[in-house]
Amino acid sequence: MYALVTDEHGPDHVHNYVGQEPSGRSFNEISLDYKNKPHNPMINPGAIITTSLFKSDLNIADRFDFCTQTLRRMTGGEYLAFNNAIFLSERQTADRNFALAYFLRENKNPLSHTCKMCFPDGDKLMEVLDFYFQVGLPAKSGVSGGVMLVIPNVMGIAMWSPPLDQFGNSCRSIQFCQDFVAKFNFHHYDDIRHSGKKMDPRRSKIETHAHDIVSLLFGAAKGDLTAIRRYAVLGLDMELGDYDGRTALHIAAAEGQDQIVQFLLEKCRVSPSLTDR
Repeated sequence: MYALVTDEHGPDHVHNYVGQEPSGRSFNEISLDYKNKPHNPMINPGAIITTSLFKSDLNIADRFDFCTQTLRRMTGGEYLAFNNAIFLSERQTADRNFALAYFLRENKNPLSHTCKMCFPDGDKLMEVLDFYFQVGLPAKSGVSGGVMLVIPNVMGIAMWSPPLDQFGNSCRSIQFCQDFVAKFNFHHYDDIRHSGKKMDPRRSKIETHAHDIVSLLFGAAKGDLTAIRRYAVLGLDMELGDYDGRTALHIAAAEGQDQIVQFLLEKCRVSPSLTDR
């Protein structure tokens, strides 16, 4: 719904009414940010506001049909239906959401009568933030067992497995995300001691090899001992050479970088007998 509304109105208009920062509170808490707006579209007050902005010039029946047709296109034409039992169950237990709607209207937010279309999601924001620091990628979960994971500028991954943990997040999806960032170099907070051993699908083997050589030789030429130590910690082959066979040892010796030469020979145990072209 947030994607549809943003596509319809543009992000600037949407975020006049709903923020885009974590609240640090429960998903259904009756609270607003310092600008008197819901903190973000992913908690219940923000979801209610977002839904109220969707095709607000149409009646509720036309809005529902438009939404369903759009979602069916997004699923590639797969079968998509409305589950009336879930709708009735949610409406029967929606006292807090009704209270949130009145609270928003009291604070002069642009609510329409169709705010009841919103369904509450069940994750707690603090646990989601913990998950963010563990996985290091933007993600959103819901009590249906779904998790949406985004690798910025690369791809998105949707997972679904109903068994939930104590926080309402899919157990298997969380495990997949943790295994995923353990194998691939996508975590925003990877440190240099560990990320070097991970795969980076965004770079080809040739590109990676060339980048390693250039970085190593440049560090040797400039006498950047910190950089050379970092490459060694990452497990880089310190005897890598360029097209002419020049290694970091050749470059450091030619440039008079004595500390680099000493480090390569004593700490990295590179061969002093390497010859270039």
